[in-house]
Amino acid sequence: MAGIIKIIVTKQTTMKSSLIILLAAGSLALGSCANNGDNTSTDTKDTATTTTTTDNGSSVQPATDNDATANVPQPARTSFESRYPQAKNVKWVRYQPTSSVDDSDWTYDWFSNMDTSDYQVNFNWEDMDYTAWYNDGEWIGSSARMADNSKLPKAVNDAIHQDYSGYTIKEVDKENDKNRTVYEVDLEKGSDKMKVHFDENGKAVKAKGRVGGEKVKSKEKSK
Repeated sequence: MAGIIKIIVTKQTTMKSSLIILLAAGSLALGSCANNGDNTSTDTKDTATTTTTTDNGSSVQPATDNDATANVPQPARTSFESRYPQAKNVKWVRYQPTSSVDDSDWTYDWFSNMDTSDYQVNFNWEDMDYTAWYNDGEWIGSSARMADNSKLPKAVNDAIHQDYSGYTIKEVDKENDKNRTVYEVDLEKGSDKMKVHFDENGKAVKAKGRVGGEKVKSKEKSK
């Protein structure tokens, strides 16, 4: 309490006046005590931590602009760095299933067991733009657009000239999986269009297209 207020009541002070003075003194004393109790106050703020979890429940760090492999499973990162050393412009993304995948494509089986928990990575390697896919952290295949069609293997070129004489090569994708390398070649001759998958020996693995207004499709026989 800040101090003691001393009150002197003279004989001339009436009982009513004394009561008023005493009440006023009590109010001042209580106010002084209350103020002393509020001299120090601390504002506190609740803090919250956001945790990102993967589909299997393990915590991961959020992706950042300067970490191209953030959130990517370590097995996939290790496999990628070993298979494509010094790759440039690397960008990992979650695999997004699409209904546009043609079951007649050579690569169809790559994606049959993939979902949004898996990854694909786009990058440049040896002057070619690649896309590779990883299922449960394991490499399953890659595709690269060939800007220079003259780099096709001789056996593939020979097969095109022999079996698709008069056709023009419009586009070539080099596709690899664990078993072999295949060249997906888009061919055109007037209104006729063909997409043919050749192995490195020039053998047509799969072919589909439209010739003379009719759909055509073929594939190698299973051994």
